[in-house]
Amino acid sequence: MEMSDGISRFRLEGHQNAQEVLLSGSFNNWRTSGMAMQKSKNGWEVKLKLVPGRYEYKFIVDGTWMRDLENLQKLNDTYGDFNSVYFKPNVSFTIERDAKKKNGKYLVCGVVST
Repeated sequence: MEMSDGISRFRLEGHQNAQEVLLSGSFNNWRTSGMAMQKSKNGWEVKLKLVPGRYEYKFIVDGTWMRDLENLQKLNDTYGDFNSVYFKPNVSFTIERDAKKKNGKYLVCGVVST
């Protein structure tokens, strides 16, 4: 979901016959308007600029709420289903090809705060 320019992209595959697909979640206080997704070749997508953090979300396809079945990270909602979860990182890095391994593994250290 994270793009190289820091923008987060949400995608919903399929649903080509849908008239309207919206994205709603904790990033917009679960509003049901104003976050319209654009039809793409294989489904629907929308790009958002989000600050680092954890976000819960669902798609609304022609008025029907649905979680992101391609995303295995989920939390119980209060309606007997699940919300999909997206973590926007605050740091991205690449391990160089010639980086030294210790015991066949890379060691990555850091501080995590919530």
